[in-house]
Amino acid sequence: MASIIPYQAKNGKTTYTIKFYKGVNPYTNKKENYIKRGFKTKKEAELALAKAQIDFAEKGFQSNEIIEDDIFLNIYKVWFSSYQNTVKITTSIETERLFKNHILPKFGTKKINAIKPIFCQQIVNEWVGCYVHAKKLKQYTQKIFEYAIDMEILEKNPMARVKFNKHCKKMGKQKIAENYNAEILKQYLDSAKHFTNYQDFVLIHLLAFTGARKGEILALNWDNINFNDGSIRIVNNLVRGKGEIVLTTPKTDTSIRKIYLDDETMAILKKWKQLQHNTHSQLKAFKKAHLVFSRIDDNGNIVFSSPEYPNRLINTLIQKYNLPKLTPHDFRYIHASILLEQKVKPKAVSERLGHSDIQTTLGIYTHIPNKQAKNVATDFFKLLS
Repeated sequence: MASIIPYQAKNGKTTYTIKFYKGVNPYTNKKENYIKRGFKTKKEAELALAKAQIDFAEKGFQSNEIIEDDIFLNIYKVWFSSYQNTVKITTSIETERLFKNHILPKFGTKKINAIKPIFCQQIVNEWVGCYVHAKKLKQYTQKIFEYAIDMEILEKNPMARVKFNKHCKKMGKQKIAENYNAEILKQYLDSAKHFTNYQDFVLIHLLAFTGARKGEILALNWDNINFNDGSIRIVNNLVRGKGEIVLTTPKTDTSIRKIYLDDETMAILKKWKQLQHNTHSQLKAFKKAHLVFSRIDDNGNIVFSSPEYPNRLINTLIQKYNLPKLTPHDFRYIHASILLEQKVKPKAVSERLGHSDIQTTLGIYTHIPNKQAKNVATDFFKLLS
């Protein structure tokens, strides 16, 4: 049975919804209706209804159709299959991780048209109290509801009405700002000198002295090192895809950059290049390999180091020398904080880090240590005394 249903919006305007029963979907074994909303006139709705009935009579059910009473998980799967082709693989992996770990456990099994704003608000409140990326979780969840509206499964987005308290702070683990200083970094560098494999020391050193992301460091090859002007060029990024290591372009266009280094760091790189040559020159694959950091697999081939390799090295130093807990990305944080504290212009720091905008640098990578904060009070007193 087909029907045309008038609907009056809050603004007083009337729109029309068309509906007819399609039968039992053989792919889902569920009864299914065809529903489409938003027609401005009854005549327009009548024509659309007739066309929809003819189309269904000719084509029947499609295996990839989204049904109105589908669960959030299935809508997400269809959305993500298109979304992952529009972004870099690193963004795709991170998005999938956020959904898998945080969003789907809350929304996945629920019928998408049964989710109410009050439930969304409760979940967002929970996220705000636990995760620093709570706002991103809300935004991604909202995308699925928006997609459902585009597919004419929903009329309203229940997440759109949710309030986000941006002043709330993460309640979980928080690093202390005083840990982000040159002294902590020096402890790591001194400890790394005891590695038996010189490559391990060089990797820790570059993380500290470049401020580059770990994937950017692992993707370096010797052609990216310019010993004449003392610089390295970041042009690639190494990430773990779905079960494999993938070489991709950096995070943003501005991430492709040149980083100038001190003479000591260049000397360390030159020494490592010679040591690596002595080790790898006996391998058949040597002529094809130009990686600064690599490993030799069971077949004697030179291959990429894993993206988890820097984390393992840092954890080894933490356990062996009882150092403050840091991650490879914390080295990037410290690098930026030290430069800014030494009055290096924010624009120069931003370009060195490969940020697309200076506010990213200032907003994420700065802090005021207690000593510096006390100096502000002293300096202010001197001005007025």
